[in-house]
This record gives sequence, C-alpha cells and structure tokens, in this order.
Amino acid sequence: MKLALKFFSGFWIILLINLSVESKDDFEVYFVQELMINLHQNPSRYSQVLTTLTCNHPLKVSRKPNVKLSDESSHWAQVKVGGYVGFVDLRLLSSQRAQCFEANYPKFFDGFQLRLVDMYYLARLHDQMIVGETKK
Repeated sequence: MKLALKFFSGFWIILLINLSVESKDDFEVYFVQELMINLHQNPSRYSQVLTTLTCNHPLKVSRKPNVKLSDESSHWAQVKVGGYVGFVDLRLLSSQRAQCFEANYPKFFDGFQLRLVDMYYLARLHDQMIVGETKK
C-alpha cells in the first residue's frame, strides 16, 4: 500500500494508491516439476526470460491474472516468485512436490558443476521442446 499526502488549498488530502493487498484467495502454490524452467515476461516461450527456476521451487500462481490469455497461450499461468511477476507453462508445474533428479542423486548432480549460464541454457532448451504426444 502506498500513501501520498498532498497539500491543496489549505487542506491536506490523503491519497491511497495501489490498495491491492494480496490474499490467500488470489493465488495457489505450485511447484516446478522439471529440472529447470524459465520465468517469462509474457505468455510465450520466445519472450524475455526474467529468471531461471529449479525443480521443486515454489511459485504463487495467480487465480486472477492481470493479462487476458488467448487460446494459444491458455496453458500459461501468471505467477509470482520472489520479486518477479511473470509467466510459466502450467504443464511444467504441479500442486505437489516432485521427485527431483538433483535431490535423489546430489553427488552425481554436483559433479556436473553447472554454472548459472549453463542452467539458463538448459531451461531455454526446455522452452523449445514440444510437450505432448506425436500424431499417428
């Protein structure tokens, strides 16, 4: 909540700006199900990446998104994570924690010695994969 005080014609006027207070009814908590995914600025796998998230990272999925999603982007969800508000593919999230590779095999995973840039490109590669079944 932001509060602004203005002096106008001998009177103080209090303006309350941005009164939207987040409640538990406005979001649901979901968890990342893949090794790494990207948080996007827009509901498109080609949009700018805000940050990279790892398996089991909790996200607040908005029940009332600020953006109207088209039919092509209906599988995208507006989420809040840390200081970011962006979009992720709902097919990569679950309401329950996953069995993550890096948690099950930590010594093996640590042997990869992944840098931040490596994690970004792995998540970017995942953005380009087509999820689903092939046509027969």
